[in-house]
Amino acid sequence: MNGVVDIFKKLVCALVACCTFLFLAVIECHAVDGPNSLDFAEQGIMAHRDGWHYYYGGKGEVRDGVRVSDCAGLLYSYFQDIGVGGCMGGCTAQVTYNCIMSSRLSGAIPRIHGLAVTMYDTVDPDSGLYGHIGIYIGGGEVCDNSTYGTNMVRKGVFERDWTEWHLFDNGLRYPVDGWYEFDGRYVHYTNYEYDVDTTFDGYHLDSKGFADNVDVELSDRWATAGDVKEYLLSQGWPDDGGVCVDFEPNGKVTGVGVNLRQGPTTNSARMATLTKGQDVEVISSEKGQSVDGEDIWYYVKLRNGQYGYVLRTYVAFEGSVPKPPDPTLSIIGDSVVLECEGNDVYYTMDCSDPVSNGTLCTGPLYNLGRTYRFVGHNESGYSNVVTKSVCSNGAVFDDFVFTDWFADKLDKGVCSGLFSGTGNGKFSPKANMTRGQFVLVLARYVGVDLDRYEGWSNFVDVGTNRYYTAAVNWANEQGIVSGIGHNEFAPESPITREQMCTILARYLDLDIGVHDPFDDDSRISSWAKPCVYACRSNGIVSGIGGNRFDPKGILSRAQGVTVFVNLD
Repeated sequence: MNGVVDIFKKLVCALVACCTFLFLAVIECHAVDGPNSLDFAEQGIMAHRDGWHYYYGGKGEVRDGVRVSDCAGLLYSYFQDIGVGGCMGGCTAQVTYNCIMSSRLSGAIPRIHGLAVTMYDTVDPDSGLYGHIGIYIGGGEVCDNSTYGTNMVRKGVFERDWTEWHLFDNGLRYPVDGWYEFDGRYVHYTNYEYDVDTTFDGYHLDSKGFADNVDVELSDRWATAGDVKEYLLSQGWPDDGGVCVDFEPNGKVTGVGVNLRQGPTTNSARMATLTKGQDVEVISSEKGQSVDGEDIWYYVKLRNGQYGYVLRTYVAFEGSVPKPPDPTLSIIGDSVVLECEGNDVYYTMDCSDPVSNGTLCTGPLYNLGRTYRFVGHNESGYSNVVTKSVCSNGAVFDDFVFTDWFADKLDKGVCSGLFSGTGNGKFSPKANMTRGQFVLVLARYVGVDLDRYEGWSNFVDVGTNRYYTAAVNWANEQGIVSGIGHNEFAPESPITREQMCTILARYLDLDIGVHDPFDDDSRISSWAKPCVYACRSNGIVSGIGGNRFDPKGILSRAQGVTVFVNLD
């Protein structure tokens, strides 16, 4: 009996040696010194063809005449077979220490053989972020050693619950350009990705990137993972996933079966069950439900990007709680909502300092037409102070406060629809008002139906589809504006105070009436004087103080909104 066993062992060893010889022959054909992504992908294909069995902790060894591995062991086995290191053991360790780039799978994956793909671990958080890993073999397929009774699986990457792809940087080299042999067939790479549904050198590549019976010189160009990452980033692939991105553990769970909660109370929803020694990143802390005398809860992040609350009793925290991030303001219906990622928020509505004078925010605030100054707070201190002014219609701006001289007029101008912001939460009250903007607001004030004035212009510098085109056409047709000469209107130029008076006096058909001259009367253009004094006689303008009008002065947007609101 022992002789039979010895013979069987020798046969197995011979088989393994034969497989290793064939494997090394492929590498020689690929003509690259060391591990490469094509051979890495072929390891998965070979394991599937040979029917490897699943065995937890296995790394390619032979058991009962069959090679075995678990999911991470399949990847490890490639490096073990060729006699090099550089591949950690479990799923999370491989991604943590081997990858240089990771990204969510959202309907696409780079056309690169030998990427790794992973699934989140939702059953056993103690194993880390990832519960399963496989090898992308190209053509939209993944090979992985799945579980007991299932063993090796080869299926489409989007036929299963894979969540991320990873670019390994542990000595692997990647194809760059040209023809390469892969799995007994041929593939062609251009700029680090294999080509599909096209023709090179007279040979057609199918939808999975394969060509047969190719008689060409194989490429000897190979790139590092760093080169490939730089290319992928340039093509818009995000580096937004994986444990190598945006997770900085600073604490460990000290209890067994600790609940991660949705809020800082024991009756809030359980998000996950944490295990002793599990890494967490403490983001902030806040007071919550008291449990056995402890009422401080840590707001933490897990490796998988999940957030939640853990009672301070169950976290060994290395360091101090970071100060809160800047709080946010949002409008929901007729209410103002202030939030700061699980931290307290203090606010004022009189433009005073919220750190010293603030009121704790406990829910939505039903106060529009106010300036909110607010700040996040936890046991380590305060965030930056954020200032937002909320108009009576819910529009939010951050570049003025309601104590400014023009604020009430601005609020009315925005709520009436005469004015809007300039983008990115700005009203730009100190910015110059242009001639095009002024005429557009006038048209809104009048209530003109501008549709019939679109698509044409009498001025060479207005254009046919600018935001002010129709308004300028209307004003020109009504004799309110006539341009600056040479068939030009200068719509992007700042409007001067005397130009403003001319436009308004013409529209309102004002009489000059009785008036006293401004002390800077000599600076007012002759064509504008009647209109300037007509506006003065009718109370539209009163000067800038000291009986001066400043005719060439530029109208700001704050002054502009004040003028139009005062017309009523």
